[in-house]
Amino acid sequence: MNKNSLLMPFLAWTMAVSASENPVLPKLTNPLLNCAEVVSMTVFHPHCESPLTGTVTVTWPLDENLEYSIDGVHYQSDLVFLDVLPGTYDMTYRNTVTGCTSAPNTFLVGPAVPVDTIVLAEGSAPSSQIVCINTAMETIAFTVGGTAQVATVSGLPPGVTGTFGAGVFTISGTPTSTGTYIYTITTSGGDCTRTMTGTLTVRLNAAMVWVSSSGARNQTLCQGAALNPIRFIIANGATGAVTNGLPSGLSGTFSGGIFTVDGMPQEYGTYPYTVTTTGGCSSATLSGTLVVNASSSVEITCNPEGPNHTLAFEWQPVSGATAYVYSYQIDGGTPVQGSVVANTHFAVQGVLPGQSVAFNIVSVNGAVSCFSPQSVTCQAQPLSDRDFESTSFKYYPNPVQHSLYLEHPQPLRHVAVFDLAGKMLIDKPSDANIVTLDLSGLGAGLYLVKATTVQGTRNFKIVKE
Repeated sequence: MNKNSLLMPFLAWTMAVSASENPVLPKLTNPLLNCAEVVSMTVFHPHCESPLTGTVTVTWPLDENLEYSIDGVHYQSDLVFLDVLPGTYDMTYRNTVTGCTSAPNTFLVGPAVPVDTIVLAEGSAPSSQIVCINTAMETIAFTVGGTAQVATVSGLPPGVTGTFGAGVFTISGTPTSTGTYIYTITTSGGDCTRTMTGTLTVRLNAAMVWVSSSGARNQTLCQGAALNPIRFIIANGATGAVTNGLPSGLSGTFSGGIFTVDGMPQEYGTYPYTVTTTGGCSSATLSGTLVVNASSSVEITCNPEGPNHTLAFEWQPVSGATAYVYSYQIDGGTPVQGSVVANTHFAVQGVLPGQSVAFNIVSVNGAVSCFSPQSVTCQAQPLSDRDFESTSFKYYPNPVQHSLYLEHPQPLRHVAVFDLAGKMLIDKPSDANIVTLDLSGLGAGLYLVKATTVQGTRNFKIVKE
């Protein structure tokens, strides 16, 4: 074999390296046929970044038909052997075309590197915490070992410190400033240092403020009456609030950062209550007192057979009352209001037979804190229609604009028209079977007509347009 033939593989490899855009581990264009070359490699021994294993990279020969092995059993086309444990190895290659195997090249992967270690101690609080300002945090402990002799920390919030002793690094204290603090623990004293990080998020304590423009926190009200709503601003991470001590009928609701207490108390008594924030960091509490007075009322009765166009109403006395304010309406007419002193009865005048009176005790005067208005409707006893042949009695038109006509087989002795307050507006004696009433002088509205024959009396209503 001449000198030029021996140089050809080397020259081909050199040209391939020069022409490649990726100079990392190029391939020869001419294969090695007899595996006469001894393999060369670069050994990276265990180091601080990978303290237990090394890395071996084949540097020669390089060819696409070659496979490499460090134990003579397992071959690979990849040029890099990763995670190689410390020990002695024989590197060989084989040609997958000719089947030849090279002589071994024995190499050593150095011993494992001693390093520092740091891990979260068993039973420790989490290394990352959300803590409340001015509140002691949970203690965090790390076990420091290996070649480490010292550990230090940086990045802790004010009020929190780190201490090292007997192989344990401890973080504890009471944070005095809010924010997010990423801390780092660093070991030293050994060949390879180690670091450990964690995060302490310090939050403000929950806050609650009474809204002064809302209802007072201390109120006096009547049983069954609406509370002037009491509102509180919930802030600093709190997500709601709960109440304690409210009477039934009152409750609290949370929406848009505002907690509102409202409702109508169904019980009477004195109720000290509290409102306490929920969620967020720590809690805030405000208090107040509600005095709920018992409500008083009366039961009203009436006599529908009152004499002389009257309806008499009576009720039980209310303790402490000096006067009673009333109002009434006759057949839905104009309300009339007044008061009676000391007495517990009142007679409504001018009530015609068959008319209804809605009577109300609106309020009471005197030493009565809570009073519930009461009402009753009573109808005056209608006059008897005895022997009045109503089926043969006629009146028309209704509604009426000018004249109202009344007809009966028996002579009509008397016809009268009243307003709803009981005032007589038309009084017409008669002795005819047909009577005409001129209503053109009356205003539009509802009127009561009373027709009398020898057989009896008939009352009816008309509408004047």
